[in-house]
Amino acid sequence: MLSLTRAFARLSTSTVSRAVPAPLVLGTSTSTTSTALVGTSRRYAGEIVHPRKVRFRKAHKGRISLPLGGSVSGSTLQFGEYGLALKEGGRLTAAQLESARRLIRRKIRAAKGCEMWLRVFPDIPVTSKGNETRMGKGKGTFEYYACRVPMGRVVFEIGGGGLRWELAKDALRQAGLRLPVETTIITRKLEGLQKTNYEAATTTPASPQVTVDAATPVSSSTSTPSSPPSSSSSPLQQ
Repeated sequence: MLSLTRAFARLSTSTVSRAVPAPLVLGTSTSTTSTALVGTSRRYAGEIVHPRKVRFRKAHKGRISLPLGGSVSGSTLQFGEYGLALKEGGRLTAAQLESARRLIRRKIRAAKGCEMWLRVFPDIPVTSKGNETRMGKGKGTFEYYACRVPMGRVVFEIGGGGLRWELAKDALRQAGLRLPVETTIITRKLEGLQKTNYEAATTTPASPQVTVDAATPVSSSTSTPSSPPSSSSSPLQQ
């Protein structure tokens, strides 16, 4: 009985000593405390972008909107010098966006001071059911987060730090291969050129005004060149 009491006392003492951190003393090493603090807020390498909190756990599938009416919201560059835009609408998952984001970050690491912006965010929960499942019994279980991106929307932007066009083009081209839709690369210079061409095409030039002098009569008949006289007799007849 005494041995069991000592064993339980020793176990409780060791448990308390592990749970309570050691006090900080000036002039001593704080490696143990810093390790414990870092371990509580560690981010794993396989973590994917997702919302911290959603209002509803499940959502309807929905449809991808088609931009009509001349709206250019989200289709122009706002932060960087180069961007990756979609040539067709689609639904992008969080894993696809994370894969493209990591690739761009790894490619532009050589340019010091270069930044990247993600213009869309996967906040729509997508559910699925197993194969050969009977109908009914509610909606399927949660699988991943996705976002609906319409045609012409900018997904990624990069710029700053003296980023060269060759490096930006290679990074955005490879990132576009990670997405399930067709993409295109846009730049600020290209946007300015397109805007200039659009303004030139939409503005109608003023028609020149023709003034007619009242003293000079205007002939309505047109003169036709006179044809050479034809001889009635041919050389064969002579």
